[in-house]
Amino acid sequence: MSYRLKMIGLMLVIAVLSLAAPAKAQLIPDVTAFASSFFTPDDRNPNNAVNGNGLVGSAHNTLAGPNVWLTALNDPAPSFTANLGAIYSIDSMQFWNYNENANPTCCLTRGLAVADVSVAGPDGVFTPVFTGLPFDIAPGIETDFSETFPLGGVQAQFVRFDNITNHGDANYTGISEVQFSGTFVSEPVSPGEIPATIHSVSSELVGNFSRPAVNMVNKSGMPFLNGHHSVVPDGSMWLSHGTFAAPNDLNPEVVFDLGSVENVDRMKIWNYNETLPGRLDLLNRGIQTMDIMVAGEDLVFSMLLQGVQLAIAPGLDNVDFGQVVDLSVDARYIKFSNMTNYGNAENFVGLSEVQFFGAEGNPIPEPAMLGLLGVGLGLLVRRGQRG
Repeated sequence: MSYRLKMIGLMLVIAVLSLAAPAKAQLIPDVTAFASSFFTPDDRNPNNAVNGNGLVGSAHNTLAGPNVWLTALNDPAPSFTANLGAIYSIDSMQFWNYNENANPTCCLTRGLAVADVSVAGPDGVFTPVFTGLPFDIAPGIETDFSETFPLGGVQAQFVRFDNITNHGDANYTGISEVQFSGTFVSEPVSPGEIPATIHSVSSELVGNFSRPAVNMVNKSGMPFLNGHHSVVPDGSMWLSHGTFAAPNDLNPEVVFDLGSVENVDRMKIWNYNETLPGRLDLLNRGIQTMDIMVAGEDLVFSMLLQGVQLAIAPGLDNVDFGQVVDLSVDARYIKFSNMTNYGNAENFVGLSEVQFFGAEGNPIPEPAMLGLLGVGLGLLVRRGQRG
């Protein structure tokens, strides 16, 4: 037998064996997170607890700021949810408790003492995995103090910590880092959305706040497929400067980029949904009317719809209040302009989420996932489906 034929045979054997062998659990990458609240002055947002910030190898430092997640002051029901980005068979969870060591009396007691841990698929329906799971207090030194918890291969996209009791702090609760190991199962079911980014925006409230325009297109406030949107604005909604921040913005505009010219059938808009007890007036920052303009690759805009009216948001996080607007247009860029709000002293204008959808019968696939399985075994192609 020639050397060439021997090598081909060997490659085929390796390919078949790799298919037969169970996939080995690996660190799940690109995890994001959202939470009931977070401390905004130095950006202790929930993504800090899943992106490796603060880790030195397997040790975690004692710094705060962008290295940890911490609730806002006196959050009445702290919760933290990790979004794995796809459905995984989760083998284990590695957890580093809140390790800020600002001084001898602060701040290790902010860490979790007991919590329930539950999981969900893309539908956001959670099932308990652990009830009353205990966590050790962090040591307040840079070392590997992580705890590992087996999850037994449960299939999920989301992992939530709630019903949390901390180690005694009266004001705050936090986590330094949490990581998950597992094997990929599948992408979440695609609703047929055309992915969008922000091309430009006249203003966005950032700095001491976290309300940039990108929040409108990254599902940060509505990660599930049920259309429910958070009522927490920081990290999940867009808000203009109005007359509150410099430079003032009395003519807010935002331009969405679909990446290429698309046959856009419709869009779905979730108005600004911020609310607090006794502060339903915050919903007045949402858009009441606006014009919609479109452009092709040349960025030369023409009017599509004038005076589009949006309903005020309900200030609830358990209903789908998205409003569908028919577009039926070929466009790459879509501009919202001439916006009016429902009336607020600071002249704010804001939105929670915007999604665009292709025409029925003209599916726009997700990027293909190609896997070379071996010589003669072909290619596997995964494509999204229109919703």
